[in-house]
Amino acid sequence: MRFAECYRRINPQHDTGNLPTLWQNGQLHALVVTSSEALRHLLQLAGDAPWLRDTLVCVNHARIAEAAQAQGLRTAVADAPGDAAMLQCLIQHLQDRTTR
Repeated sequence: MRFAECYRRINPQHDTGNLPTLWQNGQLHALVVTSSEALRHLLQLAGDAPWLRDTLVCVNHARIAEAAQAQGLRTAVADAPGDAAMLQCLIQHLQDRTTR
């Protein structure tokens, strides 16, 4: 029997990279968060950054949305599990944003 690890839950990043720059340039419209752990990592990396508070966070579960909202984040929840539902969530909420 052979064992191959193909999935690990770690936070390999040390900073938020170019996300603040994208936000300042009006190019960061939404983030996808698919686990409570990923949300915690994002919050640790971003701290009290204004770009995070102004960016839509699309999630795949109401429990993750509740945790994000408790931190003052704007959230949208996908209607079903899977990539197609997450993509639809992004499309719907970003279209709503542009038609206002």
